[in-house]
Amino acid sequence: MTTPDESPIIRTSSKRMAQGLVIVVIVMAVGAAIAIPNWHNMAKNPPPVSTITTKPSTEGGAATSAGGGGAGSAAGGSKQGGTVAGATTISILQGASVQGNPAFDPNDAKVSLDSKVVWQNKDTVPHTATSGTGPSDPNSGKIFDTKIINNGENSSPQQLKGAKVGDSIPYYCQIHPYMTAKLTVTAAKASSSNATGGAATTPTAGGPVGASLTIMQGAATQGNPAKVPTTKLTAGEYPYHCTIHPYMTGTLKVQ
Repeated sequence: MTTPDESPIIRTSSKRMAQGLVIVVIVMAVGAAIAIPNWHNMAKNPPPVSTITTKPSTEGGAATSAGGGGAGSAAGGSKQGGTVAGATTISILQGASVQGNPAFDPNDAKVSLDSKVVWQNKDTVPHTATSGTGPSDPNSGKIFDTKIINNGENSSPQQLKGAKVGDSIPYYCQIHPYMTAKLTVTAAKASSSNATGGAATTPTAGGPVGASLTIMQGAATQGNPAKVPTTKLTAGEYPYHCTIHPYMTGTLKVQ
């Protein structure tokens, strides 16, 4: 490019180029002086839930997870699919990670002393259910801690350690501490079957307490008789059902 008198236009000079390079080198040196001494702190304290990775399950569906929020390793990992037999099921609702939205359903669950608890994560992000009032609670996680529950999965069944009837146990999500709820411990449930593993019976009002009916060996084969001894039963009506197929019901009348 030239001027009207055909003399060349010099856009820069060697001196200006050198000055520019010096400025770039100084900026990079200052950045390195700040980042290098503090690199171990930045690596040690990543942003909460910046990365969550799971390893293939090894035994009992357990999986390990890495990420912020102090949630450690996942204890659950089973795919969501209905309730777990004998356990109280609590849902982590979709959208629970948004502060102000409902988080757990039920929010105040009643759990019998002999029952375990399973949380179903119906949200689109991972959560935990950890006993305590929050991250600053010194007793956080001592009664139960599900660890990471990935979206679409269930926690492993949680036993309430050291709980007593009447206890009200607060809990929260370690990843989203504003998600809180509580459990209320109730009396243990009565056994639904007799000691021999037979069908359970429920006497009607006025009937004898503890009376039971026995399904004889071989009764599972269609056509075989299922004899029920009634010599020790007093008069009354005895509703009964099959514990394996609860919709199979009947009533025995003793006169």
